Amino acid sequence: MAAHYNAPMAAICVLHDGWPLLYAPESAEALHLRTLMALAPEDAETLLALPVGVEIETNSKKIRNVLAETHDHGAWQQRVLPRLAEEQQADWVHTTQLAASLFGKARTLVSPATSDLSQSESRSLRGRLAEAQGRGGLARATILWPEDLPDPRLPGTLRKLPPVAHPDFTPGKAMPPVGLELPEEYLLYHGAGDQGALLRLLESWTWLPQVDAQHLPAIYQNCIAVVHPGPPAPWGGTLRHGLACGKAIVAHQEALTQAMVGPAAYLISSDDLRAFGAAIITVAVDEKAREKLEAAANQRSASWKAIAFQIELKHVMEKARKV
Repeated sequence: MAAHYNAPMAAICVLHDGWPLLYAPESAEALHLRTLMALAPEDAETLLALPVGVEIETNSKKIRNVLAETHDHGAWQQRVLPRLAEEQQADWVHTTQLAASLFGKARTLVSPATSDLSQSESRSLRGRLAEAQGRGGLARATILWPEDLPDPRLPGTLRKLPPVAHPDFTPGKAMPPVGLELPEEYLLYHGAGDQGALLRLLESWTWLPQVDAQHLPAIYQNCIAVVHPGPPAPWGGTLRHGLACGKAIVAHQEALTQAMVGPAAYLISSDDLRAFGAAIITVAVDEKAREKLEAAANQRSASWKAIAFQIELKHVMEKARKV
C-alpha cells in the first residue's frame, strides 16, 4: 500500500507597513507596530517594509527589513506595498493605518491605531484621491479589532482579537533611561499636538521635546496619572498603555473610552473644561482616589495576555489563507 505524504504548510509570511516608524515614531500606529514585532511568532516570516531606504533596528533576528525608495504616502500604500508583498511572496500585508491598497493582490490586515476613525477628507484633490483609494481598499481588508471595544463602523471583514499592549509597558516604576530627565512627579499627556485646543486647558504644563520612542515605557511607568482629552486609539494608544502600566486616568467620556477603561478613570464631558481640570487636580493631590483608579487599571489590564493575542492572530491568518 502506498503511503500518502501531506507536506507541511509553509510558514506564514507577513509584510508590515513600517511608514509610521519613520514618520511618526511616537504615534499609536508606530507603538502597536512595535508591539506586533515584539510578539512576532518564531514560526512565521516577519518582514518590515520601510520607505526611502532607511533601515530601522528592530532588536530581533526574526524580523527582516525590506526597503523601497519613495516619499509619497499614497503611492506607498497603493503601489509600493503591494509590489513588495508580491516580490517577497507575502501572504499578508499588515498596516496600523486606516487605509489599504485597492488593487494589490496580497490580502491586507488592518489594525486601526488612530483616534480618528471618521476618515476625514483631505483638502487637496490629490489627497482626497489617495484617501478614496485607501477607503476602497479597506472594503477588501480584514479589520483586526480589540474585543473589549464596541464594533466600529468600518468597511471590511471584522475579526476580533484579545486586547494587548507592548510587553515593555508594565506596572511599577522604572529607572529613567540615561539622558532622559523626568520630574519626580508628573501627569502625562501623550498624543496629537492640537496646540490650540490643548493649551486652553493645559497652558501651565511643561512639554517634553521629542523623545526616543524606546523611552516611552519609562515615561509612562514614572508618571502619577495619564490625561487624555480626546478619543482613544483602539490599538497602541495612550489609554491602552496607561492601563497596562496601572495608571489612574482622566479622559473624555465617550463610547470607546468608557469601554476601554471602565472604572479605571475619571470620565468627563468634553465640553466641561472646569470639571476636567478638577478631575486632573483630584488625581494629582488625592492619593486615595488615585490608588483606587490604579487598582482598577491593574485589574483591567491583568487579563491582557500576549500569548492569547498571538494565538488568535495566528488563527485569523491561517484560517483565511486556507480559503
